[in-house]
This record gives sequence, C-alpha cells and structure tokens, in this order.
Amino acid sequence: MVIIDDLPNELLPRVFDDCTSISEFFRRSHVSKRWREASYEHPMYCRDVQLLTSDIPLFLKRLNHRPLQTVNVVCQGSHQPVLDAISENLHRIAQLELHDEDEGVLLWTLGHPAPALETLELWSRANKQRQAHIPRHFLGGGEAPRLTSLKLMEVIFPFAEIGSASFPSVRSVEIEHRNVTTGPYGGWAIPADALDRLAAMFPGCKAFIWSCIGLS
Repeated sequence: MVIIDDLPNELLPRVFDDCTSISEFFRRSHVSKRWREASYEHPMYCRDVQLLTSDIPLFLKRLNHRPLQTVNVVCQGSHQPVLDAISENLHRIAQLELHDEDEGVLLWTLGHPAPALETLELWSRANKQRQAHIPRHFLGGGEAPRLTSLKLMEVIFPFAEIGSASFPSVRSVEIEHRNVTTGPYGGWAIPADALDRLAAMFPGCKAFIWSCIGLS
C-alpha cells in the first residue's frame, strides 16, 4: 500500500492543492518537516498571495522566512506594512492587483523597478479634487519591460501630460471611470487630447477598452 509520505519530493506539494485558505495551508504544512519543505514549492506559498487583513502576519512571515521568487499578489485594502512589503519586493512580482481609495497611495507603492511584472490591476475611487499625474519614480521610471496588460478602475494617471511616461511593452489596456465630466467642474474632466495622451503612454497597445459611466 502506498501512503502519502511515499510520494517523491516533486509530487508531495500536491497534498496542498485542496487548501481553501492560506491559514489551512499553513496548518497542514506543520504535519511534518517534509511537508513543511514541500509547502515551500507550492503556488499558494511561493507564487499566489492574496492579502486580506487576517493574512498580513503570515505574508510578512513568509517574506522574512524565505525570500519569495516570482509571485502573484492581490491586495484589497490599505495596510501600510503590506504596502511597504509589496513595494520593497516589486521586482519579484509577476501579477499584481492593488486596491486603495487613494490613487496616490497606489502609485507610491509602485515606486520601484518591476522587471518581472506582466499584468497590473489598480482599483481606486473617484475624487473630485484629483489631477492626472504620474510620479517620475513610478515603476522605477518605467522599468517594467515585461508589462503587457493593464486594468485600471477609477485610475487616471494614463491621462497625465504627454511625455510624463511611456510603457511600450503594454499591449492591452482596460480603463473604467464613473461620474466623469467633459468640462472642468463637477469631477475629473476628460482632457480634450485624451486619446493622444493614451497613445503616447502606451505606444504599442493593440487592444484598448475605455468605459465612462455616468458621463455628463
């Protein structure tokens, strides 16, 4: 009879495939030293990171215990220690989804080079006082050579002045805005040369979706 511990090392990480949460994953990894070593090779540990409030200590523990390689991160909610950790490890992240009410916080978090980043989703909220702006250090000043896909919800940095930044590797862009206006008052106003600004920032884009809901 074959038991789980008879599995070769390369197959043993499969014992974590049915874990539904990172907490369950860590409990199971404590079964034995061999299982703990196997857990380090499973995507839930070394690649796929979904950050909720209860997961923050575990995420920081993973960073301190064993440096993550290329990871995919989803972070819903602004928790400064986690944002700091994401910022400092941006060079390891391949897929990233960030949520925060303040677009400036999102852009600040992405203030380092991202050589492995392939897809980026940013979710913010409409703010009548905001202006389209992109910091010079965003993604290390444009150092994201593998970035091909962007999804931006209530994020307006792509409409910054022409020449602010350029991401020629991006092939797909999806943008959604709510409650925007065509004039200078009542909310963020679409610039008259909006399409020119987008073309300058994403010169290699092949697929573009821009949804304006509640346009007045």
